[in-house]
Amino acid sequence: MTDLPLRPAYYWGVEGKQRGADPANRNALPLASYNDLSDVEFWNELQKRPQRLAPVAVTRLPRPMDAAAPGTLVDEAQRQLRELHGPDARIPEPTSAHFQDWVQDPYGAAYHFWQVGAKSWEIMPRMRRPLHDANLYVCGDAYSSGQGWVYGALTQAELMLEEHFGPPRPTWLPPSVHLGA
Repeated sequence: MTDLPLRPAYYWGVEGKQRGADPANRNALPLASYNDLSDVEFWNELQKRPQRLAPVAVTRLPRPMDAAAPGTLVDEAQRQLRELHGPDARIPEPTSAHFQDWVQDPYGAAYHFWQVGAKSWEIMPRMRRPLHDANLYVCGDAYSSGQGWVYGALTQAELMLEEHFGPPRPTWLPPSVHLGA
């Protein structure tokens, strides 16, 4: 996390360290920036400027909402990653880059928060089965402690299964992992 417009940076594991993967594959996936509010305009302006470099190619089949990240945007993200990690950090050039403006269709920039005064820790368990006389279950990030993230939806789905259908937790998900309320 940084106070630069980059804001949070997320790093997912190296491909070669995954079970069954080729250990020589050193590719990894960072989410270089995921932000909202005032920092969005910083990145939107870079998207609009004339490009110093060509966009970095997206190496999979495009979807309608895909946008290759402009070279100016990639250059700036790389510069901020170097500033975040220090002058000796090795920040490799990306093999592909993607920029998503969540305001554009089909998303529309919606997000949600808990109402002021709501006791989310009480509401979340009730929402997993809001009507006890019906086979109706609600699983999603909106009623989780991880709002806005797939992780929030997945934790609610796992909690709903455990509470209402009783299967054991999967072996790959240790009991020590807190899934929320």
